[in-house]
Amino acid sequence: MRSRKSHQMTCDYCGKEFIQKNRHASRNKQFYCSRECGWADKVKKIVVICEWCDQPFEKKRSDVARTSHNLCDRGCYQDFINFAQAGAANQYVAGKVIYRTLAEIKIGRVLTNEEEIHHIDGNHANNALENLAVVSRAEHMSIHAAEKRRDANGRFSDKG
Repeated sequence: MRSRKSHQMTCDYCGKEFIQKNRHASRNKQFYCSRECGWADKVKKIVVICEWCDQPFEKKRSDVARTSHNLCDRGCYQDFINFAQAGAANQYVAGKVIYRTLAEIKIGRVLTNEEEIHHIDGNHANNALENLAVVSRAEHMSIHAAEKRRDANGRFSDKG
């Protein structure tokens, strides 16, 4: 039976002392006390600050080097993109269309699924509180139907 040499080693990740049997010691450059320490040391994560919500979070060092923005989750990403595209027709904040959120602030309660938002001046980029009206679906359809042109028989027509 062969005898194996064993050495007192220090874990390169956590600093814990352990006994390493002399398996491939000459070719290994790093030694770990467990598989968990080995995996944790291989995935290089650093703490960065989210550009949108200013909360710290962990991200791989390679991802930080590869991207131009550090955002902690999908919600912050969507809010950041919508802010960058200010003036777009349907901007989202926290997963909701911004004009619905503004209308909820205006009326002081959460909108139901049956309620819709009508832009009074017809400009969907104008989300001023005085330009938003909370209406039912039927009311919203009748408002827009009244704006459409009709032919001699009363049917909607694109021709003027």
